[in-house]
Amino acid sequence: MLNKLASFILKFRLALLISVGIIVVVMGFFASKVEVTYSFPRLLPDNDTANIDYEFFKSKFGQDGTILAIGINKDDISKLSNYQAWSALGDSIKGLAGIKGVLSAANLFDLSLNDSLGKFQIIPLKGSNPTTQDELNDLLLKQNTLKIYEGIVFNSLTNSTRMLVTFYEKDLNSKRRISIVKNIKAEVKEFTDATKINVHFSGLPFIRTTVMKKISDEMIFFFVIAIIVTALLILLFFRSFQPVIFSLIV
Repeated sequence: MLNKLASFILKFRLALLISVGIIVVVMGFFASKVEVTYSFPRLLPDNDTANIDYEFFKSKFGQDGTILAIGINKDDISKLSNYQAWSALGDSIKGLAGIKGVLSAANLFDLSLNDSLGKFQIIPLKGSNPTTQDELNDLLLKQNTLKIYEGIVFNSLTNSTRMLVTFYEKDLNSKRRISIVKNIKAEVKEFTDATKINVHFSGLPFIRTTVMKKISDEMIFFFVIAIIVTALLILLFFRSFQPVIFSLIV
């Protein structure tokens, strides 16, 4: 049986090699289209009540997990130069591609009663661009009275303040998310180098990007390790480099 198979392979070797070559090219073409998914799989079926409620919530309030949080100690921005650097950081991040908006202590809004219209209006907080330390002190005192931002921009328990960076939804579940987060981290690095302020990251865009980057790096790492182990095993069996090279090429 094996002799007949060997004779068949040797007799039609050219046709078999061409067939294998065509198969390799076709498989290689489709393999080049394989990408890492940047969205997490569904845990519940489409007709589950919890999933229906969740989709309804998203239709009303938008995609969840679009915010990346950058946190620092609140006392760090009590110095004018640090506050101005924090404000400039927000402006730089807002100018990046894929960023929908930035909210921080440097661009808060206040509610103002419009007597003529008889309703409240949202207006930028006065004094958000202080030029002296006294102006900054007055601004920080004013911010402390805005309890609406407690737990969002400020946290009294941890004495921290956060910069909330909102992504466009179309960029969340694509590979562009990695480059956007990378650009944000580059801007933050310039900020930390200039001010020596310790910065912390959080939020689903940052966490998911970190996880996907680790998965991608580990895939490459284990692929290289698999090649090395396979090469060593083939070399151990055949005691020759020629079978190793051709086996790895296949």
